[in-house]
Amino acid sequence: MENVRNTGLYLFAQDSWKIKPNLTLNYGFRWELNTPLADKAQHVETFRPGQMSTIFPCGGPNTDCTSQDAIGLVVPGDPGVPAGMTQTYYKAFAPRIGISWSPGNSAKTSIRAGWGLFYNPIEQLVLAQFGAEPPFGGAPRSVRRSLTSPFLTRAGPSVT
Repeated sequence: MENVRNTGLYLFAQDSWKIKPNLTLNYGFRWELNTPLADKAQHVETFRPGQMSTIFPCGGPNTDCTSQDAIGLVVPGDPGVPAGMTQTYYKAFAPRIGISWSPGNSAKTSIRAGWGLFYNPIEQLVLAQFGAEPPFGGAPRSVRRSLTSPFLTRAGPSVT
């Protein structure tokens, strides 16, 4: 089970400028800080091609250390792997601008246009794909490893 945490900080400023009685300019600026989601118990893993885990050097308990299958599976605490498995992005600057125009002297009609840059944190999506993976969670009862030892379970070789 995942027990994820992250930190979010959002700063925003906006203003309006009435250029003419029937023309208004709105503008704003937002800065967002979303730290990567991290599992409190660090029971998540990620794949980094070519890197061998120092915490689980053979890919986890009861795996074949002579196999190349363990290379690439790393967990938080391995060299270069932070708790959230990625670095915090500090450059989420989001300007926005809008304009409102009322043609003629009518207060009943207005034409508006706007533009903005927005960020959406990935949230649960990233961790959901790595949840309950070995060595922290469920695994199939048997996993195909090689032709010489076709099935190897987490408890050792299977009889099937």
